[in-house]
Amino acid sequence: MFHGFTSDFLFSQWLFFRFLGLVYLLAFSSLLVQIKGLYGSKGILPAGEYLERARRRYGIRRFYRCPTLFWVNSSDHALIGAGIVGIVFSLLLVTDHLTSVSLLVLWMCYLSFVSIGQDFLMFQWDALLLEIGFLGFLLSLDTPSSSFSLFLLWFVVFRFMFSSGIRKLLSGDRTWRNLSALKYHYETQPLPTPLAWYMHKMPVAFHRICTFLVLFIEIAVPFLIFSSNTMRVVAALILALLQVAIVLTGNYGLFNILSIVILIPLVPDRIWFNLTGSINTFHSAMHSRAIQHIIHFITGVLFILNLLQFIAIFLKSKGVFRLLSVFSPFFLVNSYGLFTVMTTLRYEVNIEGSDDGVNWREYEFKWKPVKEDNPLKWNIPHQPRLDWQMWFLALRQHGIDLWFVNLLLRLLEGEGSVLSLLKTNPFPESPPRYIRAVLYEYRFTSTEEKRKTGCWWERKPLGLFCPVVNLK
Repeated sequence: MFHGFTSDFLFSQWLFFRFLGLVYLLAFSSLLVQIKGLYGSKGILPAGEYLERARRRYGIRRFYRCPTLFWVNSSDHALIGAGIVGIVFSLLLVTDHLTSVSLLVLWMCYLSFVSIGQDFLMFQWDALLLEIGFLGFLLSLDTPSSSFSLFLLWFVVFRFMFSSGIRKLLSGDRTWRNLSALKYHYETQPLPTPLAWYMHKMPVAFHRICTFLVLFIEIAVPFLIFSSNTMRVVAALILALLQVAIVLTGNYGLFNILSIVILIPLVPDRIWFNLTGSINTFHSAMHSRAIQHIIHFITGVLFILNLLQFIAIFLKSKGVFRLLSVFSPFFLVNSYGLFTVMTTLRYEVNIEGSDDGVNWREYEFKWKPVKEDNPLKWNIPHQPRLDWQMWFLALRQHGIDLWFVNLLLRLLEGEGSVLSLLKTNPFPESPPRYIRAVLYEYRFTSTEEKRKTGCWWERKPLGLFCPVVNLK
C-alpha cells in the first residue's frame, strides 16, 4: 500500500516544501512586527513572566509542558532574534536550500513561540502549521520509494477538512442544521472584508445554498482524497476554491493560504507538467536504513494518533483523550473545527481613556471596527493578534482575562510597544489618568444608510464591560 506511487508526486512534494516555506515566512513576518507589544518585557503577556510561572508550577516538567527555546533566554532581543531566524530559514526553504534542516529549525522556532504564546497564539492555524510542518520534515527525510509519510499527510488533510465540516453538525448548532449559518457569518466574523458587507445583503435562499455547499464540500469532498489521482485533483480544486471564497469575505491571516498549500501534495506531477510544459526533477535525499526505520516508526505512531483523533470526533473516550494529551505540548496531532457554533450577534469591546473621568476618547485599532465609519479592509496574510483576541473577548460579555487587564495597564502607562499595536493613540502627550471598556452591539448598515453616510457599521452601546480603572 505504501510503495510504488510516490514517484508520481515527487515534484508535488518539492513544490509543497517551497510553499510551506512561504507560509512560515508569512507567519514569522507577521509575528515579528507584533512580538514586543505582545510578549516583550513590557508587553501585554511578557514571555519571561509566563516562563517563571511555568517554572514554579511544573519544576523540571516545565521543559515538557512548555517546549520552547526561550527557556535559554526570553529577553526582547531573544524574541526578535528567533523571529529573524524564522524568516532566514523560511527563505532558505523557499529557495530550496537545506530543506530538512530548515523544516526542523522552523518547526522548533514556531513551537517555541506557540508554547509561550498563551491567548494570542492558540489559533487552529497555529496548531495546523506545527502539525503540517513536522510532517513536512518527516516527508523530506523519507525515501522516494516509500509513501508512508505522504499517505499520512493525505490523511491529515482529510481529517482537517472533514473535521471542519462534521463538527459543525455534531455541535448541535441550530444555524448549521437549518442552513442559516452564512446569513449571520459575514457580519459576525472577526474581521470582515468589504465583500462581506455585500454578501450579507444577499437573499436568505442564497445563504442557505451556500451553507449547504460549505457543509457538502467539507464533509463529502475530502473522501475523494482516497480515490483515483483524477478524483484527488478534483477534490484539491474544490477545496481550494472554498478557501478562495473564504479569503474574499474574511480575514483569517495565513489560515486559508496554509489550507491551500496542504492540498499541493494531492496533485500528481503530470498535472504540473500539463500546466507548465515542464517540471524540475526532484530527488529525495537518501538516508541509512536505520534512519529510515526511525522515520517510519515515528510516522506510524503519528498515523495511529491521527486515527484516534479521528475516532474522537464521534466517540468520546477519556482514555483516548488522555493518550492524545501526552503529545499535545508538541502540537503533532490536533483537533480541528472552526466556527462549529455560529455567532448570530456581533459584540465589540471598545477601550476609552480620560484625563478627568468625564470626557472620554476612544482608542482605535488597526483592523477591528471601533467607529461606525471604520472601513472594511483586507489584511491577509497578516494576522493582527490583538484585534482577533478582542473579538473573542467580546463574545464572553462578562469576565475579564489577564491579558486584557494587562492591556489596560499598559495603556495607562503609555507603553510604546503596546500602543504600536493600535491605530491611534488619543493621548499622544501623556497617558490618560483613567481608562474603561464599553460593550457595543454592531451591525452592518443598510444599503440606504451606507449610501447616505458612507458608514459600514451602526452600533448600540450595551453598558460598561470593564469599570473605570487607574494606576492607583
